[in-house]
Amino acid sequence: MPAKQFSTISPTEAKRALYVDCEGFTNQAPSLIGILCENDFQQVVLDPALSPAATAKGLEVRMLNQVVTDLVERCRNEGRVLVGYSLHELALFQSYAGVDCSSVYRDAKRIATRWWNRMHPDARRKDRSLKSFLADIDFDLPTWLGIQKATARLRAVLDGLAKHTHYAHLTAVTKSKWTKLLSYNWYDCAGMNALVMRTLR
Repeated sequence: MPAKQFSTISPTEAKRALYVDCEGFTNQAPSLIGILCENDFQQVVLDPALSPAATAKGLEVRMLNQVVTDLVERCRNEGRVLVGYSLHELALFQSYAGVDCSSVYRDAKRIATRWWNRMHPDARRKDRSLKSFLADIDFDLPTWLGIQKATARLRAVLDGLAKHTHYAHLTAVTKSKWTKLLSYNWYDCAGMNALVMRTLR
């Protein structure tokens, strides 16, 4: 698939896109996916070990293959595209779900980089993280989000459930980490949406 396809998006595509972000551990199948589409946000838990935590928040637990297959089918049936930050989600879906999403996939990082290079041709950007781009467009991120804390929060919840089984028995701190992880996931999806829309102004 031509690399240019991943970095090109129309205003209509951007408005109607499915913005996706996964949380999980390196070199493992994702544990959670967030999906934002036209102000409708959905989170699906992908790791059965998190089922008690999912139930506590009213979240569905499904297999990654089912979720990704449904996303691609929706994109094709409704004329939408799937947007992730970098090609990370694309690779995850291929490796752990066995689904090739490249025909409907767009890369918010490449879209933002092309926009930046167009707006600032003499200032090549070194930090192309989502957080860095969001700071440039004045998208407010809570300080408690921290840096690279998602996996630590996820590990704390999994360890707590392995020890106590029931979500109600987790400590208040561990429950807070689960809530913050879910919020972190929302901010990533909402931030991607805001960033891509900004590049099209």
